[in-house]
Amino acid sequence: MGNMLYCCNCGHIGYTSKDVKDLKVGNWWYCKNCNEDMVYTPITDVQVWEDMDSEAQNECIVQWKEDKKNRAMYHEKSNKWFIAFYPFLFLSIISIGALGAGIITSTFIIATLGLIVTAIAIPMAAHCFQQSEYYTACAQKISSSELWEKRSKERKEKEAQALQAEQEFAIKSQSDSTPWNKRYFTDPCPYCGHYKVRYASWDDKKLSVAFWGVWSNKVGKNFHCDYCNRTFNN
Repeated sequence: MGNMLYCCNCGHIGYTSKDVKDLKVGNWWYCKNCNEDMVYTPITDVQVWEDMDSEAQNECIVQWKEDKKNRAMYHEKSNKWFIAFYPFLFLSIISIGALGAGIITSTFIIATLGLIVTAIAIPMAAHCFQQSEYYTACAQKISSSELWEKRSKERKEKEAQALQAEQEFAIKSQSDSTPWNKRYFTDPCPYCGHYKVRYASWDDKKLSVAFWGVWSNKVGKNFHCDYCNRTFNN
């Protein structure tokens, strides 16, 4: 499953690149739902998004909209400074030419005027170019990744705590003397990594065996995971 795409205009969320048009301008995609620009969001883990409550999702959406607004502002400033760069560049070329012509022809006034204009135009052109690059860099730095990483980290911490609790329960179940309680192994499931592995019973196999008979893939399997519902052999 590919990255999710969130449309700031209509709220449409797509799970694959098929949900957007092929046309892409810079970092913006176009939403098929409303034909407006779509923010390419940092949702690389769909499960993290689906595990969020509505308040957390709205917090991310607000952040994405704010990021889009700030990026547009910085790009606009960068373009203005870049446009201002060209007149000073052109003036610098003319003034350097005037300076050279004044020196060659020994015309003091033209040489002096060319020197003064050159001394002003070149620093101004450099300043405009630096400002344009600065605002472009500011636009590129804006990202919702910090907020998204925070949510992803919270989810990973919860998963780690849940796995630890499962492991502790599995260890405790090994010493449980009550015959009807399930006893889980202390080794995790090779498929999902959870500590919900126990000996497979007939109830885990009967439907598959009844339908497929001896061709059932559960025949001969000795272990079953209650988390992912897979039956397997170690």
